[in-house]
Parts: sequence; C-alpha cells; structure tokens
Amino acid sequence: MASQLRFPMVLITIIVFLTLNIFPTQAFALVPVPAGCVSGKYFHDHIINGDGSLTLQPDRNNCKEQCHVTGFKYAYFRKESGRCFCTSSDRKTPPANQQVVGIDNEGRCKDGQASIDYMASPYHFDKCYNTVPGPTSRKKSVTSIEKCLDYCHGPGSDIDSWVVSFIPDGNKYTCKCFASNAVGEGYKHCGPKDAFRFIK
Repeated sequence: MASQLRFPMVLITIIVFLTLNIFPTQAFALVPVPAGCVSGKYFHDHIINGDGSLTLQPDRNNCKEQCHVTGFKYAYFRKESGRCFCTSSDRKTPPANQQVVGIDNEGRCKDGQASIDYMASPYHFDKCYNTVPGPTSRKKSVTSIEKCLDYCHGPGSDIDSWVVSFIPDGNKYTCKCFASNAVGEGYKHCGPKDAFRFIK
C-alpha cells in the first residue's frame, strides 16, 4: 500500500520540478528610476501646483521614500529648497524640451534643478549615453517615461524587451525597445538628446 502511494507522489514531484524549470515564473519588481532634471523655475511654476502632495525633505532619497509610501508614481525634488512634490498625474510630466542637463550620467541633478524619479518602473536604470545603437523591436514618440516603459514591457510579442532607450527630443520623448541586450555608447550627462538606458 505504501509503495502504491509513493509512486503518485514521486510522479507529482517530477511534474512540479519540470514545470518550474521549463516554464519559470518571472517576477518583475517595480523600482524607482531617474527620469531627468528640470529647472528650478519650471518646477515652481508648473510642477508643484495641485494634483499631488508637497512636503519638505532633507534629500532626494527621502523624497522618493515619501512618494513611495504615500502611493504616488512620480517624485520631484529640488535640493536647494528641499521641496519634494509627489504626484501620479501625467499632466505634470514636463515636455522633453524642458529637460536640462544634469551633473553626471547617473541621473543626478544640480542643486538648483529639480530631479524627476518614476517610482514604478519594471526596468532598472543603467546610465545615460550618447546613443544606444542597434535594431529596435518597437519605437514611438511618447509624452512620459511611464508610457515608454509600459510600451516596451508589453503587451505584444516583445513583452520581454531587454533594453529600453528613453530620449528627450523636442516636445516629446523617443522611446526605443530592444529585444536584445543593446549596449550604450559614449557616456553623457543626462539631458536633452541623451539616451537614458534601462535594462531588466
């Protein structure tokens, strides 16, 4: 009797093992990523009025944490004034021509500027480059980083796009999805015309 029970249990164990290895479950944690810098004037004139929550925070990381725990999608922070603005409104997303050059290729901004972080990215930020060359699986103009990352993440046959390039260009952003591990060329300070590279 024991041997009769043992065989089905062994068979079930084998099936579960094969299922997990042939069809692995991929969990994509949503993470905060930098989305550029805007001038302090633009921040105060166009960002912090309504549709969000304004607080004082000691630094950018505390601002991101504040926006995360209160359930907002975007964190704007200006170091010079310590003002942190959390919002989920796409209407607050600055047009690409309001992006300004930051201080490095890792998404940091000057003290007088305001940083932008998107809090719910399915991709991790790499660095900013002069370009991310290579054949794209999809490409379009978008009005925000959220629309770009969602576009490359799915739905569609390339739902698992490995790399995303997000470029402030004119009034909109050029969004490129890569099915392969497209590598960036030429480190640049993050700003207009530069390629923000994201990778899974």
